[in-house]
Amino acid sequence: MKIRHLLLLCTEYLATIFGVMSMIHRESSRRKNGRRHFGLALALGVVLACSSSFAFARSHHRILRGRASIDNPGMVQMVDGRDRGNQVQIGIWSSQLQHDGYDFGYMDGGIFHSLTGSCNWSRAVFSGGALVDFALRKRIGDDGSSTSDYQYYRLSDAGGYAVQDYFSPVGVRNSRNPVVSGAYYKNLLLYWDPDQDQDRDVTVKLWAQSRFDGMQFVSSDPAPVPLPASVWLLGSGTLMLALLGAIAQRRQS
Repeated sequence: MKIRHLLLLCTEYLATIFGVMSMIHRESSRRKNGRRHFGLALALGVVLACSSSFAFARSHHRILRGRASIDNPGMVQMVDGRDRGNQVQIGIWSSQLQHDGYDFGYMDGGIFHSLTGSCNWSRAVFSGGALVDFALRKRIGDDGSSTSDYQYYRLSDAGGYAVQDYFSPVGVRNSRNPVVSGAYYKNLLLYWDPDQDQDRDVTVKLWAQSRFDGMQFVSSDPAPVPLPASVWLLGSGTLMLALLGAIAQRRQS
């Protein structure tokens, strides 16, 4: 997944370079010397800032044709739709858990609640609006009497142990608890990479079993991811040079 995101960033920056070159060509053929430099600098600063912001955000949260693939730390919010009941029942399936020695569940108040146990499939019921921090548990010791013998991998961990792949969107007008303004989805694939070797070690599928129920991503970051400082410095510096150049040209004239 990381390689794919790097390729996406490279593509965005190449598109930016071609866009700037096109603007330079048009400006050089239409404007005089002084105004040309001002227009070029202004266009360069705006395009670099906008394209960098778009590429950086898109590399962490991609939405394409009714799917949302997210590799940021965060939890899953259950969305109760306009059908009978006020709870969300989900199905759970994975064929890799027992083979690889993992147990799938969720963390609540520092306590792990198993959902699959010794089975490859299961069901669970959550209240509408509940924030669920799904997790994997792996035994790392021989004595199962102590929680210290287990290693836990949470969706909310800063290490980013899983990619959340949402698909089959539900119309937002069908949401009831909570009433959402953005997309929510009926199906979710969790691609776990506990050892972070860029390989999908465990895949868990979740699906809402009622027609209008679903799930959505909620970030566990305290604030939006900022742009790299170098991007802002480059954009602001370019705009400042453009303004200084325009002032100097006016004084000379």
